[in-house]
Amino acid sequence: MVSAILNKKTLLRSSSGFTLLEVMIAVAVLSISLVALFGAQSHSLSLATEAQFNTIAAMLAQEKIAEIEAGLLPYSNDRGDFGKKYPGYEWSLEVSASHLEGVDFLNALDKILYKVKLSVAQTEGVLSYTTIYYGRERKGGEQAYVP
Repeated sequence: MVSAILNKKTLLRSSSGFTLLEVMIAVAVLSISLVALFGAQSHSLSLATEAQFNTIAAMLAQEKIAEIEAGLLPYSNDRGDFGKKYPGYEWSLEVSASHLEGVDFLNALDKILYKVKLSVAQTEGVLSYTTIYYGRERKGGEQAYVP
């Protein structure tokens, strides 16, 4: 009878479930995994936001360069926003005369070669996009389009 009681106690101990230490280790592993997963998700979201900004900012910069080439914007320092069409975006122009070393034939031309630094940024944010463009005023200062 004593052996039957010992067998029951041994049987109960072996099927009693998880120990507290095993549960704590499982919770710690699960927590670390979830933190890594949420961190990756957050990073992915910020990269998607940055990619969206870079796409829109490049398009808006190209639009401003086209306006300069068409004579709608003069070669001068200026700044502004993109209106209701693209709220939250602003642009700035920094224009300077460019003298290229070693390219004397360009410096000898009658029209000044301008270096235009065009920046597009978020009104409230840290993202900005900058491009540099070299150009000359149209012949005789004429404009391609006059509204």
